[in-house]
Amino acid sequence: MTLHYFSYESDPMLKCPCCGERGMNEQFMMMLDELRAGVGFAFNITSGFRCPDYNSKLSSTGRTGPHTHGRAVDISATSRQKYLIMAAARDFGWSRFGIGKNFIHVDSLNEADGFTPEVIWTY
Repeated sequence: MTLHYFSYESDPMLKCPCCGERGMNEQFMMMLDELRAGVGFAFNITSGFRCPDYNSKLSSTGRTGPHTHGRAVDISATSRQKYLIMAAARDFGWSRFGIGKNFIHVDSLNEADGFTPEVIWTY
């Protein structure tokens, strides 16, 4: 897998902050790389993979939240950047978005994974 924009070395938040596990899904990372190319500006990943223990301490989604699947990231973003990321991600077929004050969550989970597609939520 050749990625142009992301790596565990340049984006330490892709791995779990508590244990260092590198659990990001390769296909998801390729999709994220395409998304980054599509929007034309750099992403600052603030959260990537989380082990079940860390996710249960940090998130209301518990031990099985989106980040524990290696197919979710939070990206630091301005209001305009959130819009551009979401618009481009929709064009690439992504349909799950969380909007925070200073970030956007994107993931590629679906019904087969036990998650509802085509949703937007706020934090």
